[in-house]
Amino acid sequence: MKKIIIMSIFNLLLFSSISFAQNSSSEKATKMTDKMKNELNLTGEQYELALEINKTYLAKFEELRTKKEENATPGLKEEFMKADQNWNTELEKVLSEEQFKNYQKNKENQKGSRNSSGRRNR
Repeated sequence: MKKIIIMSIFNLLLFSSISFAQNSSSEKATKMTDKMKNELNLTGEQYELALEINKTYLAKFEELRTKKEENATPGLKEEFMKADQNWNTELEKVLSEEQFKNYQKNKENQKGSRNSSGRRNR
């Protein structure tokens, strides 16, 4: 009986955290895409496509962060790098050449400002 109760509590906590992560990644995707819309002058169609791409990859990164916290998967750094490359590839298909160049420049500037503000380069 104890095992059933413990497993029920565990499942409840697990699904609650997954739901929270999905909501937060969806909110982050919306904010990120809004920023892209302003900085890159996205069309309505580009905005919708970029939003879906951002939601997908932010959820993937959230999943990888959870694995990292649990120390569950070897080779996690490679998974992060591959997901980031795939994310960029998907966005490149949606953006014009000029927009994508600006996106990359903005991304590098953002990385640089994070590194100089004391955050660790991961």
